[in-house]
Amino acid sequence: MDCSTHAYDRQRRCYQSIPVVAGRWMRWTYQTPAGRMALHALIKRKVVSSVYGRYCHTRHSARTAQRLIDTFSLDMTPFGSFDSYASFFTRTLAQVDMPGAPVLGAWAEGFCSVWEDIQPARVVQVKDDVYDLPSLLGDAPLAESFRGGTMLRIRLAPQHYHHFHWFDDGVVRSIRDIPGSYFSVHPLALRQIARLYCQNKRRIVVADTAAFGPMALVEVGATMIGSIHNPFAAGDSFVRGADGGHFAPGGSMLLGLFQKGRLRIDADLIEQTSLGFESIVHLGERVGEANHG
Repeated sequence: MDCSTHAYDRQRRCYQSIPVVAGRWMRWTYQTPAGRMALHALIKRKVVSSVYGRYCHTRHSARTAQRLIDTFSLDMTPFGSFDSYASFFTRTLAQVDMPGAPVLGAWAEGFCSVWEDIQPARVVQVKDDVYDLPSLLGDAPLAESFRGGTMLRIRLAPQHYHHFHWFDDGVVRSIRDIPGSYFSVHPLALRQIARLYCQNKRRIVVADTAAFGPMALVEVGATMIGSIHNPFAAGDSFVRGADGGHFAPGGSMLLGLFQKGRLRIDADLIEQTSLGFESIVHLGERVGEANHG
C-alpha cells in the first residue's frame, strides 16, 4: 500500500485518503514506457488473470488477504475463517437489507460516480475522455433506450466485498457476454486507456425492475479478474437484497444504466462527480430514489 487516492466520505462529509493496493505497481504499469509496453504485451491478457487466479486458491495467498484485512480494518465477523485469498475475496452474504421503494440502494460497496442526461454517442469515462454506449453494450437499440437517462458507476477495489445484490424485485430479460482485455479500472488506468470500458471483458445484464423500470447492469472485468459469476439466467426473477453474483479475485466495476425520468440521484453524488471525486458508498446505502412524476 504505497500510494493513496482521495474519495468523498458521505457519512463524515469530508474527503478521505484511501490506500491504493499495489499502488507502486499501478504507477509503473500505467505511467512508465516500460510498464505500458508490458501492459499491452501481457498484463491486459486473460492468461495473466488466469495464472493469478490459480495462485489465489493456494493457502499461501491467505497472507495477501490478511494484509488487506489489517490495512483496511475489515470486519470479517459475518464470514468466518478463510484458507486462501480466493475464499476471502468471494465471501458472501446470502441476503442484504436493502431500502424499500422508492429508495435506490447501492447494489455494491465501493467508489461511486454518477452521470445524468447521458447521450449514447458521448458518455464520460473521466474528464476529457468519452466513449459511446453502443460500443459498450454491443447493441445500438439498447443504447438508444437510455438516451437522456442516468448512469451510476461503482468501482470495487480489492478490499471491497465483491458480490453485488439486487436493489429491487424484478426479472432478468437478457444476458450477453462481450470478450475483451483486462485493463485495471483504477483511475490511473481510466486516465491512460481511452474507451477502457469498451475494451475490457464485460457482461451486459438487462432487467425489468418493479420500481425503476428497465435497466442495464454492466459488469466490467479488470486486471486479475478471471471470471464473472451470476446465479441467474435470462427469464429468472429476483428479489430485493438477493445475491446477484460476484467477480473472481481483483478489482472490478459495475455500471447501472436507467432510462430517462426513472431516477433522481442524490445531490451530493452529482456534486462530487462534477468536482472529479468518487464517493464512498456502502452496500444498501441510499444513492437516489425512483421518479414517479
